[in-house]
Amino acid sequence: MEIKKLGILLVCLTLIVAAGYIYFDRFVLNGTSELDTKTGEEQKTELLTKEEFAALPEVQELKEQEEQLERVGVMEAGSGQAGASPGNKSTAQASDAAPSKADIENRLKKKLVSLQGEYNGKLEGLIASAKGEYHQIVSGQRKGSKSALADKYLNLAQGLEAQCDARVYAAIAFAENELQEYGYQSSMPEQARQTYQQQKKERRKQLLSKI
Repeated sequence: MEIKKLGILLVCLTLIVAAGYIYFDRFVLNGTSELDTKTGEEQKTELLTKEEFAALPEVQELKEQEEQLERVGVMEAGSGQAGASPGNKSTAQASDAAPSKADIENRLKKKLVSLQGEYNGKLEGLIASAKGEYHQIVSGQRKGSKSALADKYLNLAQGLEAQCDARVYAAIAFAENELQEYGYQSSMPEQARQTYQQQKKERRKQLLSKI
């Protein structure tokens, strides 16, 4: 059973890349992470209020953006512009410096691709470390049980998944805010969110079917 458990770990420690997004497999019977179960607004609230996410760069950027949008809202309310639609900005705000819808969508795509590369490297390192420790235990070079080793790396991998989820959802929320700020209608952020979640579930089923 211990060998099978470690085998499941090594299978599950796989980064799934599809449609330019990152997908990690869940390592327990419930294939959905905590953030996956929430709406976009609920995800944003979690990311902005939970201390465990505070140091992540995408979460910090989202928090700064939210604070800036709040300051702008207060200023517009004071000048009697509250209630004006995001698309009806002042001449200065609607200058050539304002990003286009395509600019915002492309930045989100690039961010997700960047995260893909980063977490692919981290996961590959985790797999290599797990295999190395496993062979040391099997060969008698170090003491320890295979079960404890599996639990250790399952926890590390789950932590990596939670961190990746937070950064991906923060990047999506940032893009949603920006699109709304400039009055653009786009389904791309929500599609990214849904694809991210669906592909995690589908890939997990594929992996479990091989065990």
